[in-house]
Amino acid sequence: MYQIKNISVRLAHHPDLAKAIAHKFSIEISDFKITKVTRRSIDSRKKNNVWLIYTVEAKFIGKVPQHADVQEIKPKKAKIIKLTEINEINPLIIGCGPSALFAGLALVENGFKPIFIEQGERIKQRDEKVNNLWLHNNLDEDSNVQFGEGGAGAYSDGKLTARNRDEFSSKVFDYLIKFGAEDKISYEALPHLGTDGIKYVTTHIIEYLEKKGCEFRWNHKLTDVKKVKGKLHLTINDIEIAPEIALLGIGNGARELFANMHENGVALEAKAFAIGFRIEHKQDFINKLFYGDKTDTNVTGPATYRLTAKAGEHGVYSFCMCPGGSVICASSETNKIVTNGMSFMNRAGQYGNSAIVATVEPKHFGEHPLAGIQLQREIEARCYNQFYNAPAQLGKDFLRNKVSAKLNPSSYRPGLYAGNFNELFPKYVVQALKTGLKHFNKRYKGFVDNGMLIGPETRTSSPVRIVRDHTTCESTNTKGLYPMGEGAGYAGGIISSAVDGFRVASRFRLKEQSQTIKEK
Repeated sequence: MYQIKNISVRLAHHPDLAKAIAHKFSIEISDFKITKVTRRSIDSRKKNNVWLIYTVEAKFIGKVPQHADVQEIKPKKAKIIKLTEINEINPLIIGCGPSALFAGLALVENGFKPIFIEQGERIKQRDEKVNNLWLHNNLDEDSNVQFGEGGAGAYSDGKLTARNRDEFSSKVFDYLIKFGAEDKISYEALPHLGTDGIKYVTTHIIEYLEKKGCEFRWNHKLTDVKKVKGKLHLTINDIEIAPEIALLGIGNGARELFANMHENGVALEAKAFAIGFRIEHKQDFINKLFYGDKTDTNVTGPATYRLTAKAGEHGVYSFCMCPGGSVICASSETNKIVTNGMSFMNRAGQYGNSAIVATVEPKHFGEHPLAGIQLQREIEARCYNQFYNAPAQLGKDFLRNKVSAKLNPSSYRPGLYAGNFNELFPKYVVQALKTGLKHFNKRYKGFVDNGMLIGPETRTSSPVRIVRDHTTCESTNTKGLYPMGEGAGYAGGIISSAVDGFRVASRFRLKEQSQTIKEK
Protein backbone atom coordinates (compact mmCIF):
# COMPACT_ATOMS: atom_id res chain seq x y z
CA MET A 1 0.00 0.00 0.00
CA TYR A 2 1.21 3.48 -0.86
CA GLN A 3 0.41 7.01 0.20
CA ILE A 4 0.04 9.57 -2.58
CA LYS A 5 0.29 13.21 -1.46
CA ASN A 6 -0.26 16.64 -3.01
CA ILE A 7 -2.95 15.70 -5.50
CA SER A 8 -4.19 19.08 -6.74
CA VAL A 9 -7.65 19.36 -8.28
CA ARG A 10 -9.90 22.22 -9.30
CA LEU A 11 -12.87 23.04 -7.08
CA ALA A 12 -15.65 20.48 -7.51
CA HIS A 13 -18.02 18.62 -5.24
CA HIS A 14 -16.80 15.27 -6.60
CA PRO A 15 -13.36 15.75 -8.20
CA ASP A 16 -11.87 13.01 -10.37
CA LEU A 17 -8.90 12.03 -8.21
CA ALA A 18 -7.92 9.06 -10.37
CA LYS A 19 -7.63 11.31 -13.41
CA ALA A 20 -5.54 13.82 -11.45
CA ILE A 21 -3.17 11.09 -10.20
CA ALA A 22 -2.78 9.60 -13.68
CA HIS A 23 -1.95 13.03 -15.09
CA LYS A 24 0.47 13.91 -12.27
CA PHE A 25 2.59 10.75 -12.74
CA SER A 26 1.97 10.16 -16.48
CA ILE A 27 0.41 6.74 -15.87
CA GLU A 28 -2.86 5.05 -16.76
CA ILE A 29 -5.86 4.98 -14.45
CA SER A 30 -5.75 1.19 -14.73
CA ASP A 31 -2.25 1.19 -13.16
CA PHE A 32 -3.54 1.88 -9.64
CA LYS A 33 -6.59 1.71 -7.37
CA ILE A 34 -7.47 4.31 -4.74
CA THR A 35 -8.47 2.57 -1.53
CA LYS A 36 -8.93 5.49 0.85
CA VAL A 37 -8.94 9.28 1.01
CA THR A 38 -6.88 10.30 4.05
CA ARG A 39 -6.69 14.09 3.74
CA ARG A 40 -8.41 16.98 2.00
CA SER A 41 -7.26 20.57 2.39
CA ILE A 42 -7.78 23.89 0.65
CA ASP A 43 -4.94 25.80 -0.99
CA SER A 44 -6.05 29.44 -0.96
CA ARG A 45 -2.65 31.08 -1.34
CA LYS A 46 -3.88 32.71 -4.56
CA LYS A 47 -7.27 34.38 -4.47
CA ASN A 48 -9.69 33.27 -7.19
CA ASN A 49 -7.34 30.37 -7.90
CA VAL A 50 -8.25 28.08 -5.03
CA TRP A 51 -7.43 24.37 -5.28
CA LEU A 52 -8.33 21.25 -3.34
CA ILE A 53 -5.34 19.20 -2.19
CA TYR A 54 -5.81 15.49 -1.48
CA THR A 55 -3.81 12.66 0.04
CA VAL A 56 -4.92 9.09 -0.65
CA GLU A 57 -3.89 5.51 -0.07
CA ALA A 58 -3.61 3.40 -3.18
CA LYS A 59 -2.47 0.08 -4.59
CA PHE A 60 -0.32 0.01 -7.72
CA ILE A 61 -0.62 -2.67 -10.36
CA GLY A 62 2.88 -3.03 -11.70
CA LYS A 63 5.52 -0.32 -11.52
CA VAL A 64 5.31 2.27 -8.73
CA PRO A 65 6.11 5.88 -9.74
CA GLN A 66 9.43 7.07 -8.35
CA HIS A 67 8.34 10.37 -6.87
CA ALA A 68 8.64 12.12 -3.51
CA ASP A 69 4.83 12.29 -3.28
CA VAL A 70 4.53 8.50 -3.48
CA GLN A 71 5.60 6.75 -0.31
CA GLU A 72 5.20 3.17 0.84
CA ILE A 73 3.12 2.84 4.00
CA LYS A 74 5.12 0.90 6.55
CA PRO A 75 3.77 -0.46 9.83
CA LYS A 76 4.77 1.60 12.84
CA LYS A 77 6.88 0.03 15.52
CA ALA A 78 4.97 -0.81 18.67
CA LYS A 79 5.96 0.43 22.12
CA ILE A 80 5.45 -1.60 25.26
CA ILE A 81 3.55 0.24 27.97
CA LYS A 82 3.39 -0.96 31.54
CA LEU A 83 -0.17 -1.15 32.76
CA THR A 84 -1.59 -0.05 36.07
CA GLU A 85 -3.68 -2.66 37.86
CA ILE A 86 -6.54 -1.58 40.11
CA ASN A 87 -9.19 -3.40 42.11
CA GLU A 88 -12.11 -0.99 41.66
CA ILE A 89 -14.40 -1.78 38.72
CA ASN A 90 -16.11 1.63 39.16
CA PRO A 91 -13.22 4.14 39.08
CA LEU A 92 -14.06 7.83 39.36
CA ILE A 93 -13.83 10.24 36.44
CA ILE A 94 -14.11 13.92 37.30
CA GLY A 95 -15.65 16.00 34.52
CA CYS A 96 -17.74 15.38 31.43
CA GLY A 97 -15.75 17.02 28.66
CA PRO A 98 -13.73 15.30 25.90
CA SER A 99 -10.93 13.94 28.11
CA ALA A 100 -13.41 12.53 30.64
CA LEU A 101 -15.78 10.98 28.10
CA PHE A 102 -13.02 9.34 26.08
CA ALA A 103 -11.32 8.13 29.24
CA GLY A 104 -14.68 6.51 29.99
CA LEU A 105 -14.77 4.83 26.58
CA ALA A 106 -11.26 3.45 27.10
CA LEU A 107 -12.18 2.11 30.55
CA VAL A 108 -15.36 0.49 29.23
CA GLU A 109 -13.27 -1.26 26.55
CA ASN A 110 -11.29 -2.84 29.39
CA GLY A 111 -14.25 -4.00 31.46
CA PHE A 112 -14.70 -1.05 33.83
CA LYS A 113 -17.90 0.80 34.67
CA PRO A 114 -16.71 4.23 35.73
CA ILE A 115 -18.67 6.79 37.72
CA PHE A 116 -18.62 10.33 36.31
CA ILE A 117 -18.71 13.32 38.65
CA GLU A 118 -19.80 16.58 36.99
CA GLN A 119 -20.62 19.88 38.70
CA GLY A 120 -22.76 21.07 35.76
CA GLU A 121 -25.92 19.82 34.12
CA ARG A 122 -27.14 17.94 31.06
CA ILE A 123 -27.06 19.83 27.76
CA LYS A 124 -30.79 20.62 27.80
CA GLN A 125 -30.52 22.26 31.23
CA ARG A 126 -27.21 23.90 30.27
CA ASP A 127 -28.83 25.47 27.20
CA GLU A 128 -31.47 26.99 29.44
CA LYS A 129 -28.84 28.41 31.81
CA VAL A 130 -26.65 29.70 28.96
CA ASN A 131 -29.59 31.39 27.24
CA ASN A 132 -30.59 32.89 30.57
CA LEU A 133 -27.14 34.50 30.68
CA TRP A 134 -27.16 35.64 27.06
CA LEU A 135 -30.71 37.01 27.14
CA HIS A 136 -31.30 37.99 30.76
CA ASN A 137 -27.78 38.49 32.24
CA ASN A 138 -28.20 35.73 34.84
CA LEU A 139 -25.10 33.57 35.39
CA ASP A 140 -25.09 30.16 37.09
CA GLU A 141 -21.48 29.63 38.21
CA ASP A 142 -21.83 25.85 38.30
CA SER A 143 -23.61 25.27 34.98
CA ASN A 144 -22.67 27.51 32.06
CA VAL A 145 -20.57 27.62 28.90
CA GLN A 146 -17.59 26.21 30.82
CA PHE A 147 -19.21 23.49 32.97
CA GLY A 148 -21.61 20.65 32.20
CA GLU A 149 -22.21 17.83 29.74
CA GLY A 150 -19.70 18.06 26.89
CA GLY A 151 -17.47 20.63 28.57
CA ALA A 152 -16.64 24.02 27.06
CA GLY A 153 -16.43 22.47 23.58
CA ALA A 154 -20.21 22.09 23.53
CA TYR A 155 -20.40 25.85 22.89
CA SER A 156 -17.71 26.25 20.26
CA ASP A 157 -17.10 25.67 16.57
CA GLY A 158 -16.49 22.01 17.40
CA LYS A 159 -13.07 21.95 15.74
CA LEU A 160 -11.50 18.49 15.50
CA THR A 161 -7.94 19.44 14.65
CA ALA A 162 -5.35 16.72 15.22
CA ARG A 163 -1.69 17.61 14.79
CA ASN A 164 -0.55 13.99 14.74
CA ARG A 165 -2.41 10.85 13.87
CA ASP A 166 -1.64 7.76 15.92
CA GLU A 167 -3.47 4.76 17.34
CA PHE A 168 -5.26 6.84 19.94
CA SER A 169 -6.34 9.72 17.72
CA SER A 170 -7.60 7.19 15.18
CA LYS A 171 -9.69 5.58 17.91
CA VAL A 172 -11.11 8.98 18.86
CA PHE A 173 -12.16 9.72 15.27
CA ASP A 174 -13.63 6.23 14.90
CA TYR A 175 -15.71 6.77 18.01
CA LEU A 176 -16.88 10.20 16.87
CA ILE A 177 -18.08 8.70 13.59
CA LYS A 178 -19.70 5.79 15.42
CA PHE A 179 -21.70 8.21 17.53
CA GLY A 180 -22.97 10.39 14.70
CA ALA A 181 -20.22 12.49 13.11
CA GLU A 182 -19.86 12.36 9.32
CA ASP A 183 -17.12 10.17 7.83
CA LYS A 184 -15.42 13.20 6.29
CA ILE A 185 -14.00 14.27 9.66
CA SER A 186 -11.47 11.47 9.23
CA TYR A 187 -9.83 13.14 6.22
CA GLU A 188 -10.70 16.84 6.25
CA ALA A 189 -7.64 18.91 7.15
CA LEU A 190 -9.78 21.19 9.33
CA PRO A 191 -12.80 19.10 10.36
CA HIS A 192 -15.49 20.53 12.59
CA LEU A 193 -18.83 19.49 14.08
CA GLY A 194 -20.23 22.81 15.20
CA THR A 195 -21.94 23.30 18.53
CA ASP A 196 -24.96 21.30 17.33
CA GLY A 197 -22.82 18.40 16.11
CA ILE A 198 -20.75 18.26 19.31
CA LYS A 199 -23.90 18.18 21.44
CA TYR A 200 -25.42 15.43 19.29
CA VAL A 201 -22.33 13.22 19.46
CA THR A 202 -21.86 13.87 23.19
CA THR A 203 -25.38 12.76 24.09
CA HIS A 204 -24.93 9.55 22.09
CA ILE A 205 -21.61 8.80 23.79
CA ILE A 206 -23.28 9.17 27.18
CA GLU A 207 -26.20 6.96 26.16
CA TYR A 208 -23.70 4.29 25.12
CA LEU A 209 -21.71 4.58 28.35
CA GLU A 210 -24.86 4.32 30.44
CA LYS A 211 -25.85 1.15 28.58
CA LYS A 212 -22.42 -0.22 29.46
CA GLY A 213 -23.09 0.30 33.16
CA CYS A 214 -21.50 3.71 33.70
CA GLU A 215 -23.11 6.19 36.09
CA PHE A 216 -23.31 9.96 35.66
CA ARG A 217 -23.80 12.14 38.71
CA TRP A 218 -24.79 15.63 37.60
CA ASN A 219 -24.68 18.67 39.91
CA HIS A 220 -21.92 16.95 41.88
CA LYS A 221 -19.04 19.32 42.59
CA LEU A 222 -15.55 18.27 43.58
CA THR A 223 -14.30 20.85 46.08
CA ASP A 224 -11.39 19.21 47.90
CA VAL A 225 -8.46 17.05 46.77
CA LYS A 226 -5.92 15.96 49.38
CA LYS A 227 -3.79 13.17 50.77
CA VAL A 228 -4.66 11.54 54.08
CA LYS A 229 -2.00 9.13 55.35
CA GLY A 230 -0.74 8.74 51.79
CA LYS A 231 -4.16 7.99 50.29
CA LEU A 232 -6.27 10.10 47.95
CA HIS A 233 -9.28 11.78 49.54
CA LEU A 234 -11.91 13.76 47.66
CA THR A 235 -14.83 15.85 48.87
CA ILE A 236 -17.84 15.86 46.55
CA ASN A 237 -20.99 17.76 47.54
CA ASP A 238 -19.60 17.98 51.09
CA ILE A 239 -19.10 14.20 51.35
CA GLU A 240 -15.54 12.95 51.78
CA ILE A 241 -14.56 9.72 50.03
CA ALA A 242 -11.33 7.78 49.50
CA PRO A 243 -11.36 6.32 45.96
CA GLU A 244 -8.62 4.00 44.75
CA ILE A 245 -8.05 6.32 41.77
CA ALA A 246 -9.59 9.43 40.24
CA LEU A 247 -9.10 10.50 36.63
CA LEU A 248 -9.20 14.29 36.72
CA GLY A 249 -10.66 15.64 33.47
CA ILE A 250 -11.56 19.14 34.60
CA GLY A 251 -11.76 22.22 32.39
CA ASN A 252 -9.46 25.22 32.55
CA GLY A 253 -12.18 27.19 34.35
CA ALA A 254 -11.96 25.07 37.52
CA ARG A 255 -10.17 27.84 39.38
CA GLU A 256 -11.48 27.11 42.87
CA LEU A 257 -10.27 23.52 42.54
CA PHE A 258 -6.82 24.62 41.36
CA ALA A 259 -6.55 26.85 44.44
CA ASN A 260 -7.68 24.00 46.68
CA MET A 261 -5.13 21.59 45.23
CA HIS A 262 -2.34 24.12 45.60
CA GLU A 263 -3.31 24.72 49.22
CA ASN A 264 -3.31 20.97 49.86
CA GLY A 265 0.10 20.44 48.30
CA VAL A 266 -0.84 18.78 45.00
CA ALA A 267 2.00 19.54 42.60
CA LEU A 268 1.04 22.37 40.23
CA GLU A 269 3.05 24.68 38.03
CA ALA A 270 2.32 27.81 36.01
CA LYS A 271 2.34 27.41 32.24
CA ALA A 272 2.19 29.61 29.17
CA PHE A 273 -1.13 30.52 27.58
CA ALA A 274 -2.44 33.39 25.43
CA ILE A 275 -4.54 36.52 25.87
CA GLY A 276 -6.36 38.73 23.40
CA PHE A 277 -9.77 39.36 21.87
CA ARG A 278 -12.06 38.15 19.09
CA ILE A 279 -12.02 40.01 15.78
CA GLU A 280 -15.35 39.95 13.96
CA HIS A 281 -16.05 40.67 10.29
CA LYS A 282 -18.87 40.10 7.86
CA GLN A 283 -18.30 36.58 6.53
CA ASP A 284 -18.73 37.79 2.94
CA PHE A 285 -15.78 40.12 3.48
CA ILE A 286 -13.65 37.23 4.81
CA ASN A 287 -14.63 35.05 1.84
CA LYS A 288 -13.45 37.71 -0.62
CA LEU A 289 -10.35 38.66 1.38
CA PHE A 290 -8.97 35.12 1.61
CA TYR A 291 -10.58 33.19 -1.27
CA GLY A 292 -11.49 35.92 -3.77
CA ASP A 293 -14.87 36.95 -5.13
CA LYS A 294 -14.97 34.24 -7.82
CA THR A 295 -14.41 31.22 -5.57
CA ASP A 296 -17.40 28.91 -5.11
CA THR A 297 -17.85 28.70 -1.34
CA ASN A 298 -20.55 26.08 -1.87
CA VAL A 299 -17.58 23.75 -2.52
CA THR A 300 -15.01 25.17 -0.11
CA GLY A 301 -17.37 26.24 2.65
CA PRO A 302 -17.08 29.76 4.08
CA ALA A 303 -13.49 30.98 4.20
CA THR A 304 -11.37 30.35 7.25
CA TYR A 305 -7.87 31.54 8.06
CA ARG A 306 -4.82 30.94 10.23
CA LEU A 307 -2.54 33.88 10.87
CA THR A 308 0.74 34.07 12.78
CA ALA A 309 3.23 36.78 13.57
CA LYS A 310 6.19 37.41 15.85
CA ALA A 311 6.18 40.37 18.23
CA GLY A 312 9.46 40.35 20.10
CA GLU A 313 9.33 37.48 22.58
CA HIS A 314 5.59 37.00 22.04
CA GLY A 315 3.84 34.96 19.39
CA VAL A 316 0.65 36.50 18.00
CA TYR A 317 -1.81 34.30 16.17
CA SER A 318 -5.41 33.69 15.21
CA PHE A 319 -7.13 31.01 17.24
CA CYS A 320 -10.39 29.10 16.88
CA MET A 321 -11.61 30.88 13.75
CA CYS A 322 -15.40 30.49 13.51
CA PRO A 323 -16.67 31.14 9.96
CA GLY A 324 -20.36 31.92 9.83
CA GLY A 325 -20.38 31.99 13.63
CA SER A 326 -20.97 34.13 16.68
CA VAL A 327 -18.95 35.72 19.43
CA ILE A 328 -20.42 34.47 22.70
CA CYS A 329 -20.29 35.34 26.37
CA ALA A 330 -18.44 32.43 28.01
CA SER A 331 -18.25 33.77 31.56
CA SER A 332 -18.18 31.37 34.49
CA GLU A 333 -17.56 33.82 37.35
CA THR A 334 -19.84 36.62 38.53
CA ASN A 335 -18.97 40.11 37.29
CA LYS A 336 -16.25 38.89 34.95
CA ILE A 337 -16.35 38.86 31.16
CA VAL A 338 -14.99 36.09 28.95
CA THR A 339 -15.63 35.73 25.22
CA ASN A 340 -15.32 32.79 22.86
CA GLY A 341 -16.35 31.85 19.33
CA MET A 342 -19.13 29.44 18.38
CA SER A 343 -20.75 28.26 15.16
CA PHE A 344 -23.16 25.63 13.98
CA MET A 345 -22.30 22.78 11.65
CA ASN A 346 -23.53 24.65 8.56
CA ARG A 347 -21.59 27.81 9.44
CA ALA A 348 -24.34 29.82 7.80
CA GLY A 349 -24.20 32.96 9.94
CA GLN A 350 -23.49 36.37 8.43
CA TYR A 351 -20.43 36.99 10.61
CA GLY A 352 -17.06 35.31 11.00
CA ASN A 353 -14.80 35.71 14.02
CA SER A 354 -11.48 34.53 15.36
CA ALA A 355 -9.44 35.10 18.47
CA ILE A 356 -6.31 37.18 17.96
CA VAL A 357 -4.08 36.42 20.92
CA ALA A 358 -0.57 36.99 22.21
CA THR A 359 1.38 34.36 24.10
CA VAL A 360 2.23 35.05 27.72
CA GLU A 361 4.61 33.05 29.91
CA PRO A 362 5.28 32.77 33.65
CA LYS A 363 8.23 35.16 33.24
CA HIS A 364 5.65 37.81 32.29
CA PHE A 365 3.01 37.22 34.97
CA GLY A 366 4.84 35.34 37.73
CA GLU A 367 6.06 31.84 38.55
CA HIS A 368 3.48 31.13 41.28
CA PRO A 369 1.27 28.24 40.10
CA LEU A 370 -1.86 30.39 40.32
CA ALA A 371 -0.36 33.62 38.90
CA GLY A 372 -1.83 33.02 35.44
CA ILE A 373 -5.31 32.62 36.92
CA GLN A 374 -4.84 35.89 38.80
CA LEU A 375 -3.93 37.64 35.55
CA GLN A 376 -6.99 36.20 33.81
CA ARG A 377 -9.27 37.30 36.62
CA GLU A 378 -7.86 40.82 36.68
CA ILE A 379 -8.47 41.25 32.95
CA GLU A 380 -11.94 39.66 33.06
CA ALA A 381 -12.97 41.91 35.98
CA ARG A 382 -11.54 45.03 34.32
CA CYS A 383 -13.50 44.28 31.15
CA TYR A 384 -16.79 43.79 33.01
CA ASN A 385 -19.14 46.73 32.68
CA GLN A 386 -22.66 45.62 33.50
CA PHE A 387 -25.18 43.02 32.35
CA TYR A 388 -22.29 40.92 30.90
CA ASN A 389 -21.93 43.32 28.00
CA ALA A 390 -18.49 42.97 26.41
CA PRO A 391 -16.03 45.74 25.55
CA ALA A 392 -15.66 46.33 21.82
CA GLN A 393 -13.45 48.55 19.70
CA LEU A 394 -12.97 48.97 15.97
CA GLY A 395 -9.66 47.47 14.92
CA LYS A 396 -8.36 50.75 13.50
CA ASP A 397 -9.30 52.58 16.72
CA PHE A 398 -7.38 50.06 18.83
CA LEU A 399 -4.24 50.84 16.82
CA ARG A 400 -4.86 54.55 17.43
CA ASN A 401 -5.61 54.12 21.15
CA LYS A 402 -9.05 55.64 20.61
CA VAL A 403 -12.47 54.67 21.98
CA SER A 404 -14.76 53.96 19.02
CA ALA A 405 -17.50 56.55 18.52
CA LYS A 406 -19.69 53.95 16.83
CA LEU A 407 -19.51 50.15 16.91
CA ASN A 408 -20.32 47.76 14.09
CA PRO A 409 -23.37 45.48 14.21
CA SER A 410 -22.38 42.24 15.97
CA SER A 411 -23.46 38.70 16.77
CA TYR A 412 -22.53 39.08 20.45
CA ARG A 413 -25.17 38.73 23.15
CA PRO A 414 -26.17 40.24 25.58
CA GLY A 415 -24.61 43.40 24.09
CA LEU A 416 -21.52 45.56 23.66
CA TYR A 417 -20.09 48.76 25.09
CA ALA A 418 -17.33 50.95 23.64
CA GLY A 419 -14.13 50.08 25.48
CA ASN A 420 -10.41 50.58 24.96
CA PHE A 421 -8.27 47.45 25.04
CA ASN A 422 -5.19 49.66 25.36
CA GLU A 423 -6.31 50.25 28.94
CA LEU A 424 -7.86 46.84 29.64
CA PHE A 425 -4.82 44.67 28.86
CA PRO A 426 -1.26 44.76 30.22
CA LYS A 427 1.02 46.98 28.15
CA TYR A 428 3.16 44.08 26.92
CA VAL A 429 0.05 42.30 25.61
CA VAL A 430 -1.23 45.48 23.94
CA GLN A 431 2.08 46.07 22.17
CA ALA A 432 2.28 42.47 20.95
CA LEU A 433 -1.31 42.51 19.67
CA LYS A 434 -0.74 45.78 17.81
CA THR A 435 2.38 44.41 16.16
CA GLY A 436 0.52 41.29 15.10
CA LEU A 437 -2.51 43.15 13.76
CA LYS A 438 -0.34 45.51 11.72
CA HIS A 439 1.42 42.49 10.22
CA PHE A 440 -1.90 40.82 9.36
CA ASN A 441 -3.33 44.01 7.86
CA LYS A 442 -0.26 44.45 5.67
CA ARG A 443 -0.66 40.92 4.33
CA TYR A 444 -4.46 41.09 4.02
CA LYS A 445 -5.57 44.63 3.26
CA GLY A 446 -8.58 45.73 5.26
CA PHE A 447 -8.37 42.92 7.82
CA VAL A 448 -7.99 45.39 10.70
CA ASP A 449 -9.84 48.36 9.20
CA ASN A 450 -12.98 46.28 8.59
CA GLY A 451 -12.85 44.31 11.82
CA MET A 452 -14.25 44.93 15.28
CA LEU A 453 -12.54 43.64 18.41
CA ILE A 454 -14.61 42.04 21.19
CA GLY A 455 -13.08 40.66 24.35
CA PRO A 456 -11.44 39.51 26.36
CA GLU A 457 -10.31 36.09 25.15
CA THR A 458 -8.51 34.66 28.20
CA ARG A 459 -9.35 30.94 28.19
CA THR A 460 -7.28 29.79 25.20
CA SER A 461 -5.71 27.08 27.34
CA SER A 462 -5.08 26.33 30.98
CA PRO A 463 -2.65 28.67 32.79
CA VAL A 464 -1.92 25.80 35.20
CA ARG A 465 -0.44 22.33 34.82
CA ILE A 466 -1.13 19.58 37.34
CA VAL A 467 2.24 17.87 37.29
CA ARG A 468 2.13 14.18 36.43
CA ASP A 469 4.62 11.40 35.83
CA HIS A 470 5.62 11.11 32.18
CA THR A 471 5.26 7.32 32.15
CA THR A 472 2.36 6.53 34.48
CA CYS A 473 0.41 9.83 34.11
CA GLU A 474 -0.14 9.80 37.88
CA SER A 475 0.29 13.00 39.89
CA THR A 476 3.92 13.23 40.92
CA ASN A 477 3.02 13.61 44.60
CA THR A 478 -0.63 12.58 45.04
CA LYS A 479 -1.04 8.84 44.63
CA GLY A 480 -4.19 7.77 42.82
CA LEU A 481 -4.77 11.13 41.08
CA TYR A 482 -4.46 11.08 37.29
CA PRO A 483 -4.67 14.56 35.69
CA MET A 484 -5.64 14.63 32.01
CA GLY A 485 -6.91 16.88 29.27
CA GLU A 486 -6.98 20.62 28.75
CA GLY A 487 -7.71 21.80 32.28
CA ALA A 488 -4.81 19.78 33.67
CA GLY A 489 -2.48 21.41 31.13
CA TYR A 490 -1.94 18.47 28.74
CA ALA A 491 -4.12 19.38 25.77
CA GLY A 492 -5.43 22.34 23.81
CA GLY A 493 -8.65 21.40 22.07
CA ILE A 494 -11.35 18.77 21.66
CA ILE A 495 -9.25 16.12 19.90
CA SER A 496 -6.06 16.54 21.92
CA SER A 497 -8.13 16.42 25.12
CA ALA A 498 -10.01 13.33 23.99
CA VAL A 499 -6.75 11.63 22.95
CA ASP A 500 -5.09 12.43 26.26
CA GLY A 501 -8.04 11.06 28.23
CA PHE A 502 -8.14 7.90 26.14
CA ARG A 503 -4.39 7.44 26.43
CA VAL A 504 -4.35 7.88 30.22
CA ALA A 505 -7.30 5.55 30.81
CA SER A 506 -6.02 2.87 28.42
CA ARG A 507 -3.31 1.99 30.94
CA PHE A 508 -5.71 0.58 33.51
CA ARG A 509 -6.67 -3.08 33.93
CA LEU A 510 -8.43 -5.02 36.62
CA LYS A 511 -6.06 -7.08 38.76
CA GLU A 512 -6.52 -10.35 36.90
CA GLN A 513 -5.78 -8.82 33.48
CA SER A 514 -2.45 -8.73 31.61
CA GLN A 515 0.67 -6.76 32.54
CA THR A 516 1.52 -4.99 29.30
CA ILE A 517 -0.11 -3.41 26.27
CA LYS A 518 1.26 -2.45 22.89
CA GLU A 519 0.96 1.18 21.83
CA LYS A 520 1.53 1.94 18.18
